[in-house]
Amino acid sequence: VECHDKSAEGYAASGFSLGDYESVMKGTNFGPVVVPNSSMSSSLYLLVAHKTDPAIHMPPHHEEAMAEGSGAALTEEQIETIGTWIDQGARNN
Repeated sequence: VECHDKSAEGYAASGFSLGDYESVMKGTNFGPVVVPNSSMSSSLYLLVAHKTDPAIHMPPHHEEAMAEGSGAALTEEQIETIGTWIDQGARNN
């Protein structure tokens, strides 16, 4: 989360903030990252579930990462929770 604080690298590079629900749903400078009811169409889920090029997995946690910072990979349970939240409509709850 701290990488996507408004003063951090992730926000500077993408315009994506995890600060609140509205920011998450707004997405990045390039468009939305959450498609309600479809985790497999949501780049947020695809990035944290490592279903993309390893260079852009989030959070960055290995030597191949393009981002300068690094963090621990999310647990399977955390990834599943994000996917379920999106698949159930990505509501503000």
